Amino acid sequence: MDEDDEERHHSGGSGGGIVGLIIVGLLCWWGYNHFLKPDKWMGMYEATVQTAVGVGPTFDNKEACVTWINEQKQNPGQRFNFECGSNCTAPKTEIGPWRCDETADTL
Repeated sequence: MDEDDEERHHSGGSGGGIVGLIIVGLLCWWGYNHFLKPDKWMGMYEATVQTAVGVGPTFDNKEACVTWINEQKQNPGQRFNFECGSNCTAPKTEIGPWRCDETADTL
């Protein structure tokens, strides 16, 4: 064994460092997405005669989303049910349900 082989043998080779770095990176990404990532609120509306949901703008907080809903309700002729949802996932089908971490209706 020459000096380079002996050094690689004692240091564990270069593969161990890369795998460890990938694991640390994945843990950081997971932690950010589950604990630090700010919520995104989305305004949604549903016509009273349809089952499809329309999507409005996104907001940084629930209060801004609720304000948007209240503004929309002031428009004459609006016949929609409105709702806000945080961190929503689109349905897999056209009429499937939206999945949100939290929702807020207004009266």
